[in-house]
Amino acid sequence: MKIRVKDQRIVCWAVCSVCWAVCRADCSICRADCGVCRADCRVCRADCRVCWTVCSVCWTVCSICRADCGVCRAVCGVCRLFQKHGSQTLFQL
Repeated sequence: MKIRVKDQRIVCWAVCSVCWAVCRADCSICRADCGVCRADCRVCRADCRVCWTVCSVCWTVCSICRADCGVCRAVCGVCRLFQKHGSQTLFQL
């Protein structure tokens, strides 16, 4: 893993495990936006837009709420609760 300082930011060039591209993240190994897939990452997990927790991403299911995360387009079943209530906001975890 190559790490360099640029404009007073640490830039991580690790491979993003979400989109498999080089993760150009504003980071502290590696906690920000992947410049390719836009996932909020920690090599590389996205914030789920449904339950706002960190979920396993990219074509997988959010392990907390089982929702489509929207950031990485994780495929899912939204704890069957979200689908029934449509656009209703999920309870905060």
